[in-house]
Amino acid sequence: MSNLKNAEQKFNTIPNTANEDRVDINDIQIDKDLSVVERAEQYIKQIKNPYVFRCGRLAVNVVFSRSGLTLENALSSYLISLAKKE
Repeated sequence: MSNLKNAEQKFNTIPNTANEDRVDINDIQIDKDLSVVERAEQYIKQIKNPYVFRCGRLAVNVVFSRSGLTLENALSSYLISLAKKE
C-alpha cells in the first residue's frame, strides 16, 4: 500500500482513543517568539496527534471530507436549513 494510501486510511478513521489518553489542547503552551515553523513543531510535539485530542472533557477527532466541502460551507448550509424550518 502506498504512503499516501496509508496516511489517508490513518487520518480518515475515527480512532478509538480514550479521553484520558488524549492531550488537552488547553494545556498546550507555544513560545510566540519562535518562528512559524518552530511553533508548528512545538505544537505537534505537545499535542502528539493533531487529529485526536481533547478540549477540556470534549473529545475531538479531526477528519477531512472527501467531497471537499469546507467547514464554512457546511455550517452555512446547516444554518440556512435551520432558518427554513422556522
